[in-house]
Amino acid sequence: MWISSPAPLSIIEGYVTVVPFIADLTLEALEEALKDAKKLLLRCQGCTSSKSSNRTLGSTRRTLAMICHEISNKPFKDTTLLAMKGVWSAIHAGKQEDAKTAIQQRVVRQYTMLATALVWNWLDQECALLFREILSGKLPAGIEWLRDLMGTVKRFYTVSLVG
Repeated sequence: MWISSPAPLSIIEGYVTVVPFIADLTLEALEEALKDAKKLLLRCQGCTSSKSSNRTLGSTRRTLAMICHEISNKPFKDTTLLAMKGVWSAIHAGKQEDAKTAIQQRVVRQYTMLATALVWNWLDQECALLFREILSGKLPAGIEWLRDLMGTVKRFYTVSLVG
């Protein structure tokens, strides 16, 4: 039998002292984040697939570098005028790739924050409650390994204090 978790609201209230940014997660802040994400998605329309993303980004970078080189070294040559024709599409492609990268970074950051919060909750709340039950002689079925782990930690801690 697993130990029941505290109500979600009490978990969130407890995290406010540990993770201060949670206090800023208001409805208005979440709506603003949603608007930002929608803007990024609109900018990303027409982006290439993630498989060809690095090629596109490299191609955009090379195109813009070549245009800069042509304008700097041969400002009035016909090759420079031909190169200038591609500058706007290269800039647009760069903006699309930038938007896609921003979305990917946002998703990774959100999962990182969520995973961190869940792991700390597991360590601070769930494990602490479970350890108290084990110490009081109650061992929920299926987690005998945890009793063994607690014994190993206790022996290690005792030896390090004595030795």
